[in-house]
Amino acid sequence: MTKRLALLALLAGVLAAVPGPNDHAKAAFPGANGRIAFVRYSLASPLEEVFMVSPASGLTANLTNNPLISETAPSWSPDGTRVALQRSGPVDGIWVLDPAAKTMSFVPHTDHGFQPSWSPDGDWIAFSRDGGGDAELWKVRADGSDLTQLTANADEDREAAWSPDGTRIAFTREGAGGTTSIMTLASGGGGELAVTPAGGFDQAPDWSPDGKRIAFNRFLPGDGNRVFTVAPSGKDLTQVTFGGGPKAFNDVHPAWSPDGTRIAFARGGDQDDGLPFHIHAVTLSSGKTTQVTSGRVQDLMPTWQPL
Repeated sequence: MTKRLALLALLAGVLAAVPGPNDHAKAAFPGANGRIAFVRYSLASPLEEVFMVSPASGLTANLTNNPLISETAPSWSPDGTRVALQRSGPVDGIWVLDPAAKTMSFVPHTDHGFQPSWSPDGDWIAFSRDGGGDAELWKVRADGSDLTQLTANADEDREAAWSPDGTRIAFTREGAGGTTSIMTLASGGGGELAVTPAGGFDQAPDWSPDGKRIAFNRFLPGDGNRVFTVAPSGKDLTQVTFGGGPKAFNDVHPAWSPDGTRIAFARGGDQDDGLPFHIHAVTLSSGKTTQVTSGRVQDLMPTWQPL
């Protein structure tokens, strides 16, 4: 598995939001599909920035547009109006971006936090933080209050994703030898359950809008990373994407569409070969995959806006 992909999940600062009038909104299932926010960087612009793209037209817009600060790991608020993200210095941690107002606010007490995930009621943001040797999961209210540590162990816990009912959080756990698996725990902490077995290379979980499936990417020796889905119980494992050739060696960072019919993901080359990554979307009923972004760029970490 490419070191670049593994490290990108742990890169700089997070963006979180100050609560607004719609913080308790939650997209109904099936919801309407909005734009896809994602992370882009290139050799010409090596620091990550957050963009968004229309899945229908492919038109993109730069949401952060700051060539001196890394901004990555976007997560749409449940009402689709704001984006929590991870931001590097001078104040590194979780920030919240309002694309319409073009404003950003730091979420207090999230210093050095990364990979934010917004709760479905809009009240909380889960994130990871290096607690002195390994990453643990935390959550905090969107106004920065009630900071709560959720995990405490010798493993790396990252890539939190809330269940649609808000009762559980899926996450990636890195154990001995760099192997990774998908876990869940109660949103208040405790009650940990393994979704995929330890000893493999499973990462980047995302819940389906109806809460019945978890998408993730799995590394298959000789074939690269592919997107799978599984029931939260660990049953009914299903492979969703199938690639071929060096330009489609890795399918990573799956993100469900709000209506539950498609999964967006990043597809790119083998190892650290410099081949581009682009955002794609697969229709689950047919298996048809459509390329959404293009160019000599690295597009990663999609998150689909609910409307």
